[in-house]
Amino acid sequence: MLSNLFQENSEVLFDRAMTSAGPLDSVLCSPVPLSIECKMSPPCRHCWWRAMSNYNSDFQRLREPKEVIRRIAELANTGIHRILLPSGWLGYELPEWFYNYVHRVKEEIYKLDTNIEVFATCGPLSQNSLNSLKEAGLDGYWCGIEVPNEKLFHKVRPGDSFKARLETLNYVMAAGLKLWSGFLFGVGETEADIIWGLELMKSLPLDSFSLTPYKQYPFVEMEKLPSANLYSWARTAAIARIYLGTVNSFTSPDFITWGLRAGINSFLPVLPEQGQIELVSKMRSTFTRDKIYLGNY
Repeated sequence: MLSNLFQENSEVLFDRAMTSAGPLDSVLCSPVPLSIECKMSPPCRHCWWRAMSNYNSDFQRLREPKEVIRRIAELANTGIHRILLPSGWLGYELPEWFYNYVHRVKEEIYKLDTNIEVFATCGPLSQNSLNSLKEAGLDGYWCGIEVPNEKLFHKVRPGDSFKARLETLNYVMAAGLKLWSGFLFGVGETEADIIWGLELMKSLPLDSFSLTPYKQYPFVEMEKLPSANLYSWARTAAIARIYLGTVNSFTSPDFITWGLRAGINSFLPVLPEQGQIELVSKMRSTFTRDKIYLGNY
């Protein structure tokens, strides 16, 4: 079935994906960064955080607990469904402060009487770290496989471990956390690589999936590689929607026009103060009601 989808007519593919996504609720996720410190060595060759650190001297510092709690309070009752606590890779064993932050965030959410979920992402972790995150109150964990080809993975992420990421997926499930995973699109992977990656995703009890289009940034080793073609990305995201069924499929609001066409139902990063909650709601309700037919192509 999966290989056949790659041969499907685009109009049919997009229509099937939009139809599949139509009944699904949106999940709107807002990030609350803890620290951009990253111990990955050598560093990843495409990293947005590395690029941004050249423009913002404040970018890599550890956020104070009061800053994090203040942001949680700002997000409560805005329409955000999920908070993501991202950090750079801090090692397989997380420092104690990370669990304390998660615990304080969950306490604040309880005080605010809201049902916002809390996920975290900071790369591959040990079973002990994930168990401790669960004990601290975390609802789910995002660990992507990043590149669905081990050889290419190490070209893009020379300091990272493909094996450890695969193991982390199992550790997340064993800890009783909701699982969010996915991989990049547009870094040189083949159709066969994508099929392998999607088959892996299908074998997991995923709560959420992200097919992230590669974006070109300066001051990193991959700065000469052009950003992913969004039409090709949207076709692949549509295939993922059809193949993975009702899993929450995420993309950035920056790609909402292509994302909606591809059957994506959920968005990150959503920043309420920029009007993105209203934007997603309006565009999704209009788009699912009035789909445009462009003919066979």
